[in-house]
Amino acid sequence: MVSAYLRPSYRKSVLISLILIGAALRLWQYAANASLWLDEIAVAQNILERPLGELLTAPLAYAQVAPKGFLLAEKAAVALFGPSEYALRLFPLLCSLGALLAFRRVAERALTGFAATVAVALFAAAIPLIFYAAQTKQYSTDVLIAVLLLWLALDLDAGAVLSAPRAVGAALAGAVAPWFSHSAVFVLAGMGISLAAQSRRLDVRSLRRLYIVVAVWTVSALCAVGIELSTASPQTREYMQWFWAPAMLPSDALHMLWPLLRLRDLLGQRGLGALGYPASILYMSLAVFGLALLSCRRLRVALFLILPTALTVAASAVRQYPFADRLILFLVPGFLLAIAEAIEWTRARAAKFSPVAAVAMLVALAGPALYALATKPPVYRLQDMKPVLAYLQERRRPSDAVYVHYRGAPSILFYGARYGLRPSDYTIGGCYLGDTRRYLEDIDKFRGSPRLWIIAADVAPIRSQPQEMVRYLDAIGVRSDFFLVPTRTPSGYAITPAAVYLYDLSDPQRLAKADASSFPVIGKDHGPSWTRCHEGPITVDPARR
Repeated sequence: MVSAYLRPSYRKSVLISLILIGAALRLWQYAANASLWLDEIAVAQNILERPLGELLTAPLAYAQVAPKGFLLAEKAAVALFGPSEYALRLFPLLCSLGALLAFRRVAERALTGFAATVAVALFAAAIPLIFYAAQTKQYSTDVLIAVLLLWLALDLDAGAVLSAPRAVGAALAGAVAPWFSHSAVFVLAGMGISLAAQSRRLDVRSLRRLYIVVAVWTVSALCAVGIELSTASPQTREYMQWFWAPAMLPSDALHMLWPLLRLRDLLGQRGLGALGYPASILYMSLAVFGLALLSCRRLRVALFLILPTALTVAASAVRQYPFADRLILFLVPGFLLAIAEAIEWTRARAAKFSPVAAVAMLVALAGPALYALATKPPVYRLQDMKPVLAYLQERRRPSDAVYVHYRGAPSILFYGARYGLRPSDYTIGGCYLGDTRRYLEDIDKFRGSPRLWIIAADVAPIRSQPQEMVRYLDAIGVRSDFFLVPTRTPSGYAITPAAVYLYDLSDPQRLAKADASSFPVIGKDHGPSWTRCHEGPITVDPARR
């Protein structure tokens, strides 16, 4: 009975059901309207504060970079629907839903048997794709462009004749892509190389048209890259090189396996862009095996998947593009196709023994991938400050003091006015990386205050700094209120929650127990290794906002 669902007659309804489930998951994440977090706020501030001309031609503030087409679409959404989170996240949502629909067609054309159904199931349930469907970042656009370009490559590879209308359509589609996605450059380059392998099948006229198509892609990609580089300030380029240094291919020959380790992280549970699979080595092996199977069956299809990865690694080797986490999320569709091909090959071999064995093999290999979603379903929340500020608004008195830990400052500056917090109502703490005691000195400025609210939020893995501050406050004062919103990341990446504390620091006896200079600090906090106090999205300069 179960094996009947593997028959071709059932596959269309199964595929439609999977797409509807995937769309529902993305809409669920979007509808939750979670707070913009640090990286989103940095992009959103640029979109909201700048006129369109400046947005597209001047370096972005807060060390941000984004494709011009993405910025244009974001500005249009805000102009049409207002400066809400829903408007800022609308284009990424549409891109994610579009990728879901397009991926089905790609899977059906690239794979055989039940593999397309497996691939669509993995794509629909991929937790980072659900997460970035409702993020004011370009990563869901990267995935959509990669899927559409793969569809285009499969279409161009399908026939021995390249007609003029198809050539014009292909040239225009490829020319637009790099203006909406930085990573499209690698996909286009891989396509151009792969399509060259079929040149012997084409007649002279079709071959000439193919060369013109590839030339148009090349010119457009070079223009897009050139404009992106010219509109990024030297400070931003330097910051990005520093921030993403761990994601650049090491020069040491001993690190030849480094790309495989980064891909393992992408499939595993490290980073916001990780798929969260509990057996990443298994799925790395399935991906490699699937690519080998595709190479034997349809070499050019395999090259469409392999070459963008190789070219991205090469760009990383010359320190021009990071090969890690969310910046290589555009490679996920190709890897899911390869994994599905390997799973279907294994299932088909098991089916020779019995239908039950085939289903058991399918569940055994695909089940762990779906387990990630089952254990970490939406809604995902990072630095969800809106509930914290709503809680504070209900309980804060006009005379209360409010202290904001510096890593929560961008959220307060973005959302504070919405919840009745004027700049004069709060104090933003300093950034003192490597010197935890100075954070305690900030707290000492409020000694004697009967009501001090402490707002803390971070986007870094949990570290000692916030805990040390709370431990000090518990020593010199009395905590009378507390509220936090736990962080939920798609891969389980540990991030401190958004929280607010209320302390009474007016008891002389408790205050006499310690001060910032005498309180025993446990360990030494250096802050996140990728943080600089006065650069990047963490920059806290109210005058600029």
